[in-house]
Amino acid sequence: MATQQVIPRYRTFFSYVAATSIANKMSPITKIFILLFFNAYPIIIDNPIYNAAFGFFNIILMRVFKATLMHVEKYFKVLMTLALFIFVSVIFFGRSVAGPSPTVIATIGPVEVYSQALGFGVMVYVRMFALVSAMLLWLSITTTSDLMSAFEKLKISYVARTYLTMAFRFVGMFDSDFNTIQDAQKARGLDIKSQPLWRRPFVFGYYLIPLVAITIKKAIDAGITMEARAFKAPLKVKFLERAKLEETYVGRYYWRYSKKDTVIIAMLVIVFVGLIIARLYGLLSNPFM
Repeated sequence: MATQQVIPRYRTFFSYVAATSIANKMSPITKIFILLFFNAYPIIIDNPIYNAAFGFFNIILMRVFKATLMHVEKYFKVLMTLALFIFVSVIFFGRSVAGPSPTVIATIGPVEVYSQALGFGVMVYVRMFALVSAMLLWLSITTTSDLMSAFEKLKISYVARTYLTMAFRFVGMFDSDFNTIQDAQKARGLDIKSQPLWRRPFVFGYYLIPLVAITIKKAIDAGITMEARAFKAPLKVKFLERAKLEETYVGRYYWRYSKKDTVIIAMLVIVFVGLIIARLYGLLSNPFM
C-alpha cells in the first residue's frame, strides 16, 4: 500500500504554513515591517484600482508562501455582506459624501443617487478588501514565536509583548468559534448559505452576537488564569525586568536575519516614502469622485 508523505507545517496565528515556505526564512523583524506597510498602503491610497490590485496581490502571495487558505474564503464572503451595507448607505444617505457639486445619475422615488457617493462607496469597500487581505496574509505567515522574538529584539517588555501576542492569538480562536457557532445554528435549522443575498446581513446577527459573547468570555477567562498564575505580581515582574537584559530561548532559537531581510526592509521603506510623496501630489486620489 502506498504511503502518503506528510508535509511538515507550522501553526500561525490564522492557519498553517508549510515548513518549506519562503515566509519561514524571513526575519521576524521583517514581518513586523510587512505588517506596518501592508496595513498602511490601503489607507494612504484612495484610488480603488490600486487597492484592488494590492488585495489580489496579497491573495497571490498566500499561494506563494504556501499558506493554508481553507479559512480565508469565509472572510471574503463577509466582505460581500459588507458591500451591501456600504452601497445601501451611499445610495440613500450619499448626499453628505457627494461633495459640493454632486452629479445625479439616477432617482429612486424621492432619493437621488449621486455618482460621487457611489465612487466614495467603491473606495471604502475596496480599501476594506485590501486591508482584510493584507491582514489575512500576515496572520497566515506569522507564528507566535516570530512575534515574540521580534518584540524581544525591539526591547519591548515581557508583559507588553505577551499581551500583544495574545491579542493576535484571539484571531485564530475567533475563526474556530465561528465554525462552532455555524454548526450549532445549522443544527437549529439556520444556514446562512441558504439565505438570499439581501437577507444575509440580517441573519448574520445570529452569528455575531454569540461570537462576541464567547470572545469576551474567553478574554475574561484568560485574564483570570494569568492573574491566578501571578503574571503581574510585583516580585515576578521585577524578576522579569531584570531577566529581560538576557536573551530568552525564544529570542535565541527563533531569531534569524540575513542580507535579504535588509533588502526587503529597504524596499518597503523606499516604496512607503514614494507613496507619501505621490499622495502629497494628488497622484493616488480617487478618479471616480
